[in-house]
Amino acid sequence: MKKNLLVSVMVLGMSGFASAEAPAAAKPADKPAAAAPAAPAGMPTMNCAEMAKAALPLPTKFAELMTAVSEGMTAHGAWVGAGKDKASKDEAASFKKLAADHKALATAAKKAATDMEAATKLAPAPHDMTKADPKGGEHALATAKLEREMAALMIKHAEETEKMVAAMGPKK
Repeated sequence: MKKNLLVSVMVLGMSGFASAEAPAAAKPADKPAAAAPAAPAGMPTMNCAEMAKAALPLPTKFAELMTAVSEGMTAHGAWVGAGKDKASKDEAASFKKLAADHKALATAAKKAATDMEAATKLAPAPHDMTKADPKGGEHALATAKLEREMAALMIKHAEETEKMVAAMGPKK
C-alpha cells in the first residue's frame, strides 16, 4: 500500500493540476512573460505554462523525499544485514530492493520536474473552453482530493517517524 501511495504522489506531481505557489526561495528565476497571442473570439487563452510552474515543486520535492527514503533504506539494510542469521539477511535484501525502487521513483520524479520546467517556457495557446472535455474538471477535482489525502497521510507518517526516533533515546 505504501508503494502505491508513493507512486500516487509522483503521478500527482507530474499531472500539473496543483496550483499552489512555491515558496519564494524555491521558485525558479522568473523570466519576463511573453505577451499572449490574441485569441480568436470565443477562444479564451489559458496560461498553462504558469500552471506547470506552480506545480513544479511537487515532483521536485517528491524526488528529494524518495532520495532520502532510499538512502535511509540503504543504511538500514546495511545495518541489519550485518547480522549473521537468515532473517537479517532476508531483511537486508528486501530493503536493498526497496531502496532501489525508491531511487527509481526519485529518478522518474526528477525527469518529470525537468519536463515540467521545459513546459513553463511554452507560449500561451488558445483554449476553446466550449470544446473542453467535460471530464477535465472531474480529473482536476479528483487530483486535488488525492493530494489532500496524501498530504494527511504524509503528515501522519512523519509524526509517527518522529515519535519512533524520539523513543530511540538521545544520540551519542
